[in-house]
Amino acid sequence: MHVSKPFLALFFSFAALPASAQFDITINYVDIGAGGINNSGITATQQIIFNDAVNTWESYITGYQPSVTGLTGITIDASGPAIDGAFNVLGSAGPTGGTFNGGYVLTTTGKMEFDSADLSRLENDGELDEVILHEMGHVLGIGTWWNAFENNGFGQDLYTNGTGQYTGANALAQYQTNVDPTATFIPVELDGGGGTANGHWNESLDNFRTENVAGNVGDPDPGDGAPALTITNVNSPQFGNSLDDELMTGVLSPNTYISNITLGSFEDLGYTVQYIEDVDPVPEPSSSALLAVVSMGLLLRRKR
Repeated sequence: MHVSKPFLALFFSFAALPASAQFDITINYVDIGAGGINNSGITATQQIIFNDAVNTWESYITGYQPSVTGLTGITIDASGPAIDGAFNVLGSAGPTGGTFNGGYVLTTTGKMEFDSADLSRLENDGELDEVILHEMGHVLGIGTWWNAFENNGFGQDLYTNGTGQYTGANALAQYQTNVDPTATFIPVELDGGGGTANGHWNESLDNFRTENVAGNVGDPDPGDGAPALTITNVNSPQFGNSLDDELMTGVLSPNTYISNITLGSFEDLGYTVQYIEDVDPVPEPSSSALLAVVSMGLLLRRKR
């Protein structure tokens, strides 16, 4: 299944505030008159999955870089309205507000809204854990705050759209340590159209070949179809893991895991992080499902 949506403009505020030394993610279950937690349409069991995702990211993101002042975390509005039934419009998720602070553009508020029918389907299929983790990663900035040009020239300049080359120093250092010591960039997905391209780590598997053949002359991501890259550092507890299975690629696999490459990108984005010392699989395995960078627009779910 392919999830795709356009990435829309975000909003900025500017402030000079006291220093920060913690990081908290607060989920605000929005009353939409749909039952569930706080009448948000999110059920009690689904709330547990949201909380698990919060706990996971809070265990890795420990605060902000020393230059960042006054921030202690983000607030995400969450709801599960009835939109149009399962397998149609999934919903929307991503940053809704940000601040330019200490040289970084950082999320202050976000939104995660999913069709109630799709929430139930994903939960029943054992996929909701990974979907929530992935989309919360985008709310926090992966793929959404990489490009200073798109942020009106403010903040970090880690990636230029269309290049397929992420150059943020901390993530690149992790990539060099764990994958390729000679690398000068991390490959970024160029396939899949708006919402997938330019916002995820690249997969070697050509998941979008049919779409590209139909809409383009040739494949804009010619590396696809090659053997998957793996963690090659024999001292790493993630040695041998395929990069195609990383949480923040555009495809969710049965062996999804969070890598130090993703955590390095969070450090590039202005957070402080606790790097992974042990293999850290995402708790619940799931079948393949394509994900997209998401913001205030709609997630469109299409058959491959």
